[in-house]
Amino acid sequence: MAIGKINKVAPSSAGASTDTTVDLYDFNGQGRTGTTSPGNGWSPSGTHSGWATGEACIETQGNADARWKTAINSETPFLTQSEQVDKWNMGPYQSGEGTQSNETGPRGGHVSAVNSTVGLHGASTNARFPYTETSGNKAAKCFVMRTPAYNFTNYSGADELYLQFYLHAVGSAIGEFVVYEDTSTTSRDNLANLLARFRFPPYGTESASNTRRNDAKGYLKTSSGIEGTAFFTYTYESYYDLSSSNEGQTAGSSNGVYWQRIRIPLHGTSPYTTEPTLPTDYRTTTNDRYFYFVHEATTNSTEANSIRTAEGVTATFSNWNSFEGDLAIDDVSVVSVSASSGTVGVKNLNKHEFQFASDKFNKA
Repeated sequence: MAIGKINKVAPSSAGASTDTTVDLYDFNGQGRTGTTSPGNGWSPSGTHSGWATGEACIETQGNADARWKTAINSETPFLTQSEQVDKWNMGPYQSGEGTQSNETGPRGGHVSAVNSTVGLHGASTNARFPYTETSGNKAAKCFVMRTPAYNFTNYSGADELYLQFYLHAVGSAIGEFVVYEDTSTTSRDNLANLLARFRFPPYGTESASNTRRNDAKGYLKTSSGIEGTAFFTYTYESYYDLSSSNEGQTAGSSNGVYWQRIRIPLHGTSPYTTEPTLPTDYRTTTNDRYFYFVHEATTNSTEANSIRTAEGVTATFSNWNSFEGDLAIDDVSVVSVSASSGTVGVKNLNKHEFQFASDKFNKA
């Protein structure tokens, strides 16, 4: 199935295979940053020069009081009007410690096979990943990051299309994370198209014998509004390790700290939800498209409890900490899934080489 261009790079097919290529950004090679100073953070370079983060993503660039959110709405109520926009950082902060704060953030970047449903943490500082640092003066910020342009002109209508990334979100203050799309390199909440909203209501007790958990829930924006049934659910767990100055998480699979694969459908139909019709079939669009990742941690225990109430979480919860709000993503790509075979093709833009992987698409 021949396609036009994605990210302005000509695609390729693998012989008679129905697989098509997609773009993958794994962030390895990007400069690490571990700052807690407002306005500082990751500066995209090289193969990632088309990315942007912080104020560079906002429609009102140059305004020190720039906000992503311009008005309160019911779809993203936990993104506030009061928080200034700030940059994402690039982890890991140091070897064995993904972010500066205890009990939050991954140990390292996602290192499992591309398209695996869950993934392990990399033990090396070379396994890079963007994350939001919610400690110190970055504790009350709205973190915004934008992809380069994706163009789906002449894309085959027979294939399913997904925005894919890996997500890690452990901590009592994770809050709300929202994915948007726009045709512009700068945007705002009232200008961009909302694709999916994620919340992370915390529960559990921070102590030597207990586990802190987040019941992560992701909801799609359908033609009828935010879907009432979550298309993504997962319980992130972090064991409280009193003897460690690091996250209290292993680099492997224990304690429920896997990276989780997220797939947001872009082909106009959702395979997950009871309301399958989505606002846009991006395969039929001709304009360049940019995806925005926006995260805002909770700034107090009252807000964290409001998220718990909104998501119906009643389990015991104590010891909210503002620094436990570090959210991370990795391996951002657009994935074409063959409607007939369920196979996926992947191209790694960082290495500029084709890399195909068969993966039966699991819609569960």
